[in-house]
Amino acid sequence: MNDDCFVKEYDNLAALYQDISNLKDKRYTEGNMYILAHETETALDLTDITSVPKFLKDQGNGEGPRNVLQNLDFSPEEADHYEAKLDEGKVLLVVKNNNKGPTPPFV
Repeated sequence: MNDDCFVKEYDNLAALYQDISNLKDKRYTEGNMYILAHETETALDLTDITSVPKFLKDQGNGEGPRNVLQNLDFSPEEADHYEAKLDEGKVLLVVKNNNKGPTPPFV
């Protein structure tokens, strides 16, 4: 289990944006947040709304969600789990902990 990152899944983009705003208030930077999504429609909704890096369904360029998860040291099993969530249409927000403590920053 990756203890250096927190992951939250969303069905509602308004809740995602609210959490990003709250994280910024807690001094998390956009460089420590990643939005992962598969749905094209969702991807379009994410465009230009926030400057948090977005990684959408892999187009063969090595920059898709699975690659991001692997680069953040998620195990193959964890990457499979989150990839399945993306396949279900969920949007994921991954936040690097930055030694802020064991409490997920979403609380």
